[in-house]
Amino acid sequence: MKYLAPAFLWALVILWLCAIPGQDIPDWKLLSFDKAGHAFLFFVLTLFLFWGFFKQKNTTSFHKYFVIISLSTAIIYGGATEMMQQYWFENRTADLLDFLANSIGAFTALAVYFVLLKKKLFNS
Repeated sequence: MKYLAPAFLWALVILWLCAIPGQDIPDWKLLSFDKAGHAFLFFVLTLFLFWGFFKQKNTTSFHKYFVIISLSTAIIYGGATEMMQQYWFENRTADLLDFLANSIGAFTALAVYFVLLKKKLFNS
């Protein structure tokens, strides 16, 4: 599971960002910055998950189904962070559009994997 360390650390970064109290978040004037930030965070998380689960060769189900497991994990985590913002974190609320941006980031990583990375990085 050592290959999942980058994904785990990145997930902690996402959790930390989600836990910032609402009044402490800078007010960006760019309308799409927030959604692009969500998409970027989950794009990176999904790529880290792809790599980590792919490298689990001694656990064949993780290796064999790493794309499905990674994508599902990222999307579920995106939903979980929104629920945490609604119920646990100070002055934060769940946002369906944030969840959608999280999922778009995960699916963008899937597209990048199939178009650019599949042959170059995952040839083992």
